[in-house]
Amino acid sequence: MYDNKIALHFDWSGMCAQCMHEKVLGGEIFIVDKVQNFERPVSYWIIFRQNLNFPISPIKHNKLLFANGTNCGWYWFEEITSAKEYEVEILSVEKAVFTEYYDFF
Repeated sequence: MYDNKIALHFDWSGMCAQCMHEKVLGGEIFIVDKVQNFERPVSYWIIFRQNLNFPISPIKHNKLLFANGTNCGWYWFEEITSAKEYEVEILSVEKAVFTEYYDFF
């Protein structure tokens, strides 16, 4: 470190302890087109529509934008499930990135 510089850091010891309590994706990775649902714990490319007072599903373009209307992007299955609870309409599930397994590390 130099004078007048700011250091940003992650608390790796805290992060690792938390991460070891969650399942992770592993094995071979493959993309599947035209998925019928989003129940498996993977990332999905979806087309969705939201018209909320406070939009909840961000659009990821260089930064996170929270916009109403019809949008698309990659989202983790839990994000999609939560968005549906707030009446975000899932128009289409276009792709998914699947792996061989989803289990504890």
